[in-house]
Amino acid sequence: MKSIIIEDLEFTYASFETPAIRNINLEIEEGEFVILTGLSGCGKTTLCRL
Repeated sequence: MKSIIIEDLEFTYASFETPAIRNINLEIEEGEFVILTGLSGCGKTTLCRL
């Protein structure tokens, strides 16, 4: 069973013209352990807050 499904997610902060994240597609199954990694400023925190 899928617990989280994200399809074509895009988010732009109010003070910017360019999206902070875009084209995010993700499915997380119940019981899965997921790690989100990447360079500083790549959108990890933005994705988690959404």
